[in-house]
Amino acid sequence: MTYGLRFKNTAGTILIDDTYSNHALSQKGTITSGYTSYGGYDPTFHFGLTFSGVKFPILALQCSSGPVTAIGGLNLAAGTASFDILFDSSVNGTSPTIKWFLFDDVDHLGEPTDLWGVRFKTPAGKLTFHSGYGYLDMVSQTTSPAVQTLESGRQYATIVTRQDMTAGVLVSGTNHLLTYTGKGGKVVSNQVSWGNINIKTFPPGQTLENYANAGCFSVVDVTAL
Repeated sequence: MTYGLRFKNTAGTILIDDTYSNHALSQKGTITSGYTSYGGYDPTFHFGLTFSGVKFPILALQCSSGPVTAIGGLNLAAGTASFDILFDSSVNGTSPTIKWFLFDDVDHLGEPTDLWGVRFKTPAGKLTFHSGYGYLDMVSQTTSPAVQTLESGRQYATIVTRQDMTAGVLVSGTNHLLTYTGKGGKVVSNQVSWGNINIKTFPPGQTLENYANAGCFSVVDVTAL
């Protein structure tokens, strides 16, 4: 960007650049009940969320009782997104409190109704920032899911931007995916940890071949949302 407007924090991180669209809070909610067994395999439970009218949705989760994660799919043509929020009931119980925050492209959300504040647009008229929204504030991203202690007095939520997957596959037979272990985030005050969420579908005594995929884990600040 040669000309335009850019804001940075004291660490030099770009917060606003009128060239790029920010992700703003679209919706948020809290789940305390209505969970069901995921695929019929205990101890994994889940809750399904479906959103319409979305463009580039990102879902962040906050749970203090144990690790939670979201897996889902986006139908760009239909503008819908479906997420399954997963957790291990042997750790979280069957009715944990899970807060969720859905973020989307600010230009897609359009301008809010407030009349005061500041807004940035590209020369083509695309909205890149509007002070009437709360924004996705990523404070940490790592490929090593270790315990993180962050600034106190803030509220945090987690996003598994790429799932850390370990699975076992049956060498012969019709049921190919037999075990699945993924990572989920847990938030207690200013401490974020990442733990396993297991789905076990195989009959005992089967021979397995294992494979794994490295994950990517993000923490966002949701204090003002």
